[in-house]
Amino acid sequence: MDLKVRYPNKKNKKFASANLNLINQPQTAQKGFGGEGTSVVIADTGVNYRHSDFGSCTAVNTPASTCRVIQSFDTAPDDNQLDDDGHGSNVAGIVAQVAPKTKIIGIDVFTGSSASDTDILAAINWTSN
Repeated sequence: MDLKVRYPNKKNKKFASANLNLINQPQTAQKGFGGEGTSVVIADTGVNYRHSDFGSCTAVNTPASTCRVIQSFDTAPDDNQLDDDGHGSNVAGIVAQVAPKTKIIGIDVFTGSSASDTDILAAINWTSN
């Protein structure tokens, strides 16, 4: 089946604010639910905590008054990079927009373009400690 015939190939753009409306995030935030007192683990390619979306941290949880990334480490072999390719930071940025008061914990489970089960499980196990 040729999908181009059945479905038009329209151009789509990224708009986080439009997507937040789809999940009623603005209404939820107006009711005072912004993730205060919570943390979200992003087990992905790492999180670039220096990005402005996370408070332009100079180090993990620094400055404590604005930095939203409270932990950042590798369960995969340490590659000395904050984020291997930007994917983990993108995921964390979405979380930061949906829950503007939650803290972020970035765990790098990837080595190159793949993540082993043992590194993923190590990240999951860390969350239960």
